[in-house]
This record gives sequence, C-alpha cells and structure tokens, in this order.
Amino acid sequence: MSNPNGFPKLEARITVPTGGWSVQAFAGGSTSTITIPAADYYWTSAGSGTASLVAMFEQQLQSPAGTFSTFAVDQDYSTDVPVVGFAGTGRVTVECDGTWAITWTSTALRDVCGYTGNIVPGQGSSTSTECAEYYWAPGTKRSDPLCPDGDAGYPYSDGTLTVAPSGKSKALEYNVLYRDHLEFRYVLGRYVWDSVETYQNESWEYFWKQCIATGLPVRYHPNRETLSTYVTYRVTSNNDIGVRSMNGVYGASGLWSVTSPVIQLV
Repeated sequence: MSNPNGFPKLEARITVPTGGWSVQAFAGGSTSTITIPAADYYWTSAGSGTASLVAMFEQQLQSPAGTFSTFAVDQDYSTDVPVVGFAGTGRVTVECDGTWAITWTSTALRDVCGYTGNIVPGQGSSTSTECAEYYWAPGTKRSDPLCPDGDAGYPYSDGTLTVAPSGKSKALEYNVLYRDHLEFRYVLGRYVWDSVETYQNESWEYFWKQCIATGLPVRYHPNRETLSTYVTYRVTSNNDIGVRSMNGVYGASGLWSVTSPVIQLV
C-alpha cells in the first residue's frame, strides 16, 4: 500500500492463547485446518519475542500444497485518500486464486480481523466489514514529542539519593525509564469516538478501552509503512482517555486532540 504522507499507527500486543486460533480453509477442492500458534503478536511488526499476525496468518494459510499457496493476507494501513486527516481503515483482506472459502472455527480470530461472518465461496478477495482490533491510526502526524520522533523518550531514574551531614551521599537506583507522550492533534471525530465511527473499531475510544485501559504494551510506528521502525511503549495513564475538542464540533467531522503519557522500560 502506498503511504506518501508517512502517517503513524499504533498496534497493541495480541496474545493467542494455548491451543492457537484455527480456521477451516477451502481451496483447490480440498479443506484444511489452519492454526495460528499460541504466541504474542502485533499486527505488522515483529521482533523482541513477537511475530506479525498478518504474516503468520498468511504463512499458515499457504502451508498446505496446491491452491493454498496463493492465499494472501493484507491489512489496509494506507490513507483513504492522500491528504492529511484520513487514516487507513485498518481492515483485513484475504484473497486466493480459484474458488475458496474460510470458516472461522475460532471466533476470536474472526473478531480480531474485523470479520463478522464466514467467508463464502465465489469471490476473489474478501475484506473485513470492521476495522481490525488492537489497531489505531490517527490520520495526522504526531505533535510535540518530548524527544526526536521515534526515540524511546528522555531517560530518568526511579532511584533515591541520600546525603549525610558529612556530605557523603549514597544512591539507590532501581530502573532507568524513558518518558514521553503520544499526542495527535486535529484527529477527525470518526477516529476518536465510538458513536461516530465509519468502520466499527476504528476509534481511539475503542482502542483505549480494549488496549490502553487493560495495560497492554503498544507499538508506535512513526510511518505506518516502515514496519521495522517502532517504539514499544507502556501507557502510564490508563484511567484517562486523554481527549479534548479543538474546534467545538462534536460529530464525525469534529477535530480532536488525543494525548497519552508513555514510558519505555530499559
């Protein structure tokens, strides 16, 4: 997908439980059970003990011989139109040659991918009706980072320092943390509030409830297309959605500021 504006995205950690997530895939006249192994995933980025869920889903769909090798999985993280203000839909597309179908034996995988029902035969590709879960894109650039965009943040210690009357000192240090904040201004209301979404799950409110409020780590990609460049943050204010109006318009076309303080543990 082309993304000339280099807009960012956030991906939260997705944990596939013991036993994995399975689907029944039909292609080339045969049916196979496809299983995504139990592990921690992010939608597109891999590293630090995690894998890309998009890549793993495609890999597992292609694993049987024959027509199955033409299965492809993609996520729309490009812009709807090449102008500031519009985010990628975050919807998932599955495609394959010939006649094919998918039955979601794992409804958890179906829901995470944004589908609401099985994929029936008779179509070259199928795109989810909802935005993928564990994903959010603001459609605007990041505003006023405390450090260069893409850095971990500024370092600070949670240690203590004591000084004796003689002037001697003793320091006790536990961890070095990196602090910053994620702020996005002039975000369209459809990407902020559940009630005015165009595609279900695309709002900050939904992402906050599902991922931020539950304490999941979040990967910030400064450019949605540069999948290997990201910072993994923990959001430190999971009891505050961090939203304020910027123009007093409260519908889908209103403009909002979204802010969350973050840390990275080293």
